[in-house]
Amino acid sequence: FVVAAHCAGRGAAAGIAQRLLETLTNPFHIDGLEMCVGASIGISLSGQDGATPELLFQNADTAMYKAKALGASSYQFFEPEMSVEARRRLQVEAALRRALELGQFELYYQPRIDVRTWRLRGVEVLLRWKHPELGQVSPLEFIPIAEERGHIEAIGRWALREACRVGKRLSDQYGTQLHVSVNVSARQLRSAELVADVEQALRETGFAPRALELELTESALIDDIDQSVDVLHRLKRLGVKLALDDFGTGYSSLSYLKRFPVDVLKLDRSFFLEECPNGDEFVAALVHMAHALGLTVVAEGIETEEVMETLRGCRCDEAQGYLFARPMALAEFDKFLQCEVPGVLAA
Repeated sequence: FVVAAHCAGRGAAAGIAQRLLETLTNPFHIDGLEMCVGASIGISLSGQDGATPELLFQNADTAMYKAKALGASSYQFFEPEMSVEARRRLQVEAALRRALELGQFELYYQPRIDVRTWRLRGVEVLLRWKHPELGQVSPLEFIPIAEERGHIEAIGRWALREACRVGKRLSDQYGTQLHVSVNVSARQLRSAELVADVEQALRETGFAPRALELELTESALIDDIDQSVDVLHRLKRLGVKLALDDFGTGYSSLSYLKRFPVDVLKLDRSFFLEECPNGDEFVAALVHMAHALGLTVVAEGIETEEVMETLRGCRCDEAQGYLFARPMALAEFDKFLQCEVPGVLAA
């Protein structure tokens, strides 16, 4: 819907938007049921944001999508940088369609370290995209678009198989079993092909199922709890391990830990920030709870030795972060392993 109005300025336009939202969000009744709707409003001003009706509509539409991204019922004025963001998104969307086909994706590897011994326990695999014109595109930018546009299943399938292939090669090369952790997106979890994709990747590469760990977020799991429980049990039957990623950033319900057959709990880096009050005691309580449930605990985003001392005191199992190593390309990770192996990979 489009509203055209004479306004003395931004204040008057904002007043109209606020009154519209107040009216639209009022509850109403249909067949005895109370209903309510929300709205997102984008505003462009004639003379300031465009000289033609077409440009005004386009800019208001751009601002509306910015309002939608903020959530709830809100309004946003058009700002010039929004056009830059919109153009960037269109560029990323267009380039993403053929990125996999053109071999533009690469896996990076970040070590996971035993807290007590500082020995290498395994590695988390992270997806990276380097485009010839756009440069290095952040996963925070392209993964949501890949999920929205339906590309993530194919990308995730490639990443899973590549991670297993590399894991098998490195395990054979160094004569020890390398444990590999791969992220699974919400859309992959809802895909009917996920279990078959995992089974096929293991079969084709010969990678040991017990050495593969799939990381899933709380928000992905609770989208459809019954389906998630079913999929996780089927994955467990393949022999792979399951990790609950970013624990503490979502719902963090203990009932989910009871229902989901996970093996590993990954604590978000926000638990280890200095400004977190009673942080040490809280982390210790979480670790103790996880151990009582038979779970391994991995701390993410570790950057200082002081935090490592805290983790050691809490009896945390593993850690990863810049203190040990940044995510690295395969060639660099291979050199890292040459320094760590032989005799350093923990069983």
